[in-house]
Amino acid sequence: MKKSIRKVKQNCFDQLLDFLKSNQRNKWLEDKDLKVYVRKSKRLLPKERNLIETLDIAAIEAKKPGKGHGTEFIKAAHEINPFQMTYVENVLTPRFAKWFEKDGWIMFPTENLVPCFIKVKS
Repeated sequence: MKKSIRKVKQNCFDQLLDFLKSNQRNKWLEDKDLKVYVRKSKRLLPKERNLIETLDIAAIEAKKPGKGHGTEFIKAAHEINPFQMTYVENVLTPRFAKWFEKDGWIMFPTENLVPCFIKVKS
């Protein structure tokens, strides 16, 4: 991993750690290369009868797309997520959607035309 990506990830990563420890339900995380909107929520998995606690990544804006900042952040966020599942909302580009599929994420059924993805903690 490039040193610049580690630095960017670490800055947003530290903000994410602070958010997860707090009583806040949502927050914008931002550094020079990345802007991310996160939430703590509950979602009903398909075929489940109970709500699952999730870390939602509701918006992610890479200021320099294609450099790996977003995917590195998502990998790290899922890894340290204390909840049962990570949910990523509104994946707007086909290239990004393919990355989720290759990385083992599952498309989450919604009424929205834009794909959303989940990954359950193992």
